[in-house]
Amino acid sequence: MACGTREEWSDNGLGLRPITACGESVAVASPSIGYSAFRCLSCRRLQACFTADLKVCTTYKRNSRSPTIRCVHRRWLTVVLIVVAPACGPSPSEVGAQSPFSPGHWPAVELERALQLQTVSQRDAPTALAGTATTNIAMVAATADPLAVHAGIEALKSGGTAADAAVTTALAQIALDVGGGTSYAGLMTALYYEAESSQVHSLNAAYTIPSTFNRPGESVERRLAVMVPGFFAGAEELHRRFGRLSWSSLFGPAIWVADHGVPVGPVLFVGVQEAQAAIQRSPTAARVLLKPNRQPYAFGELFRQPDLAATLSEIAVLGTDYVYSGRWARHFSEMARASGADINADDLRSYRAAWMPPLRVQHGEFEVLALPPPNAGGGDILSALKLVEASHVAAAPPASASADTLFSLV
Repeated sequence: MACGTREEWSDNGLGLRPITACGESVAVASPSIGYSAFRCLSCRRLQACFTADLKVCTTYKRNSRSPTIRCVHRRWLTVVLIVVAPACGPSPSEVGAQSPFSPGHWPAVELERALQLQTVSQRDAPTALAGTATTNIAMVAATADPLAVHAGIEALKSGGTAADAAVTTALAQIALDVGGGTSYAGLMTALYYEAESSQVHSLNAAYTIPSTFNRPGESVERRLAVMVPGFFAGAEELHRRFGRLSWSSLFGPAIWVADHGVPVGPVLFVGVQEAQAAIQRSPTAARVLLKPNRQPYAFGELFRQPDLAATLSEIAVLGTDYVYSGRWARHFSEMARASGADINADDLRSYRAAWMPPLRVQHGEFEVLALPPPNAGGGDILSALKLVEASHVAAAPPASASADTLFSLV
């Protein structure tokens, strides 16, 4: 079947409506589910139907007599394919624009300021960022990338929860950092306070070791260590449990950053300069990080990532199945194994983020909570607090005036 052919759907009494389709894949939309998507196997573009309750969908082959759609509550609905529908769907720009808090919808003065702050050096940041936002209701904080922080604030202003804002900020931050220090193939951990229940929840979506990594009789030193990434599984799980906005809307700012481009800031500029030799050795890295003449982008020059925009659009529409069992998963495992790493498609397919009880200690009148293992920092902080208590340092003279106090701290 070629692009442009028509298909129609019977709603089978379930309130499903037809959408456009082409190639060999089709899908349906339901007001109660709020989401539909399909991939055209001919032109590879996506077709999606968004509503305010957009959540999760699946794709299916056109010749299936009983295709299924999985709703947000994990119930399976059956529909019957009758005939045929037009056209291939939205570009990354169109997918990103569906988000009401994508930068393209921000007031021009706010967007311009956020872009200007992206190029501020760490030395000048305290002065440049002073007084950028004040609130007595909510706050978004990050170690870098003012534009990503502003995206998180816009998610809150659009009615999102703290989980929505956190995922939105993280997605945009990675796009801005171009994988330097943070990565879509990285990890996610979270401590989340749920006001409704007054409970604190701990999410572990850290790396896991590939199933074949410790084969008997093989030297570990001779193999490249590539871990199974947990970031997208963690983001989806945090949003599934505590999010209020649609999954795809959280990708709007990140898609906008990748598709429209942002000025090269100090982090990217210095990082590319320092890694130029390695980048030049990799055709893929050079295509992404260098200009067509294989020269680095100048400071302040517009830097776009169209391939990343397309990938994020797919995940926004299709969900994280695309990352853990779809085309991205196959490409990731093939590239890793070609580089000598011990990882395969089953390692990605079986990955699950996990909710765990947080660590807790009483410190004075406060209960302090932290991330449990495999995160090491949480346990270190709580141990340090108990050591402070045991040393009675709070009752001792200041370390700046007492050698004994300084010695006890050391």
